[in-house]
Amino acid sequence: MREAEVEACLKRVVEMNGGRAHKLYIFNGRGFPDRTCVFPGGKLLFVECKQPQGKRSAAQVFIMRQLQNLGFTCGTIWDCDEAYQIVNTFLSGEELPAWFFDLKQRRPTK
Repeated sequence: MREAEVEACLKRVVEMNGGRAHKLYIFNGRGFPDRTCVFPGGKLLFVECKQPQGKRSAAQVFIMRQLQNLGFTCGTIWDCDEAYQIVNTFLSGEELPAWFFDLKQRRPTK
């Protein structure tokens, strides 16, 4: 599965839940998460999408850590099943799985 397919799955599940998955283009914004997901009620979720064998760059890890330290919900998904799991868990108010927030460069073991 390619990264673009993971991103398309995320966009689809966000829209199915009444939200929007924006791809922001930030001048000199290397490392910013792929999608900024906004939902009714002011809920905000930053998501980096990676193919299963992909890895985060140092810039991505740095920016994601900054967003997390500012109190934003920000993490990485690696396939379509994870897109559904993260969005549904986020919207239900339940605790998100630890692997979503893990900032190691490679996919963590679940």
